[in-house]
Amino acid sequence: GQLATWVGVAAGVGKLVNGMIIDRADPWSVFVWYIMLSALFTFMFSVSESLDALTLWAMANAFVQSAGWLCSGKLIFDRLHPSQHGRAFSFLAAGSRLGSILSAASLGPALGVVSWRSVVKLASLGAAVALDARLQEVWLHMATIYLEHLYMLDEAARCVVVAVGLDPRR
Repeated sequence: GQLATWVGVAAGVGKLVNGMIIDRADPWSVFVWYIMLSALFTFMFSVSESLDALTLWAMANAFVQSAGWLCSGKLIFDRLHPSQHGRAFSFLAAGSRLGSILSAASLGPALGVVSWRSVVKLASLGAAVALDARLQEVWLHMATIYLEHLYMLDEAARCVVVAVGLDPRR
């Protein structure tokens, strides 16, 4: 109960504070920095032994994770035409659910084999690897090629790529 309560408080404060930060900063940069911090805080959570340390790292992680939707929304509003907002948010929401499903499907079975701490360390490592600059370049190249071959979904897919800051024309 104590951990969940303080995590909820940190997430709520994070929404308020991060909203002000994102309004004044580049939302893409905040998003990338906060993913790196989330990976670090998740790793620190996995190696903590006391309830106080677990609570501290979980709160820090909840604070930075609370900025995810704020950054995404700001990117959509700043970079897309208003007629594209609905589609962009629907792709964002669907992508979020798909990410949750893939995470549960890939990390969930690992809990039957290794400790929860190992699974959490694996998740934090995955977030850190995903931010590797070389992988971002590969993803940008793959996304560009894929988008060039789309017909019906071309405009909708492009608005998502632009919204998350991977627009190759920038």
